[in-house]
Amino acid sequence: MTHARNLPLGPELEKVEKEVQRHRIFVQLGEEIVAVNEQICQLRPVPVVDDENELEQLKKQLRMHFAAKRTKK
Repeated sequence: MTHARNLPLGPELEKVEKEVQRHRIFVQLGEEIVAVNEQICQLRPVPVVDDENELEQLKKQLRMHFAAKRTKK
């Protein structure tokens, strides 16, 4: 939400300008955190499942997990 205000020159205007600048820095830092998190996720190795029984068990758990999510809606 945005607010339009007419501010008189002086300390009040300077205060608001500083707050706006701090908010812009905050937004930029948030974007940088998201970018770093995405890079970390891309670099994280995918686990390899060699055992066929373990793979079937994992598939079964995932089916049950997603089936439970569908019934909660």
